[in-house]
Amino acid sequence: MLVTPAGPVIVDWDGAGPDSAGLVAAHAAYAFGGGMEAYAAHGGHLPPTADRLARRAGLMLSRLAWRIRATLGRDDPGPYPLAELDRTATDRLHDLPVFVADLREPR
Repeated sequence: MLVTPAGPVIVDWDGAGPDSAGLVAAHAAYAFGGGMEAYAAHGGHLPPTADRLARRAGLMLSRLAWRIRATLGRDDPGPYPLAELDRTATDRLHDLPVFVADLREPR
């Protein structure tokens, strides 16, 4: 999120498209360790508390799906060795319940 003279602007580094400004702000606050108070104080609309980290979970699931598709030969693995993608996909699937539980805990 960048603050401009006209107000806050959300910059989406990993893709462009329609998204919930509140979910992006919540994800950025989580990722960078900041708060969302300034966003809300300047007119930003936050999603309900229970949904604020849905985007973070969605991004993790999207990246996990890509790893699985790459190891199955359905997507180009790029510069990543297939064994590494397979290992990280396995690790993330195994850790998924802990990841979601951690998102639900207040920071």
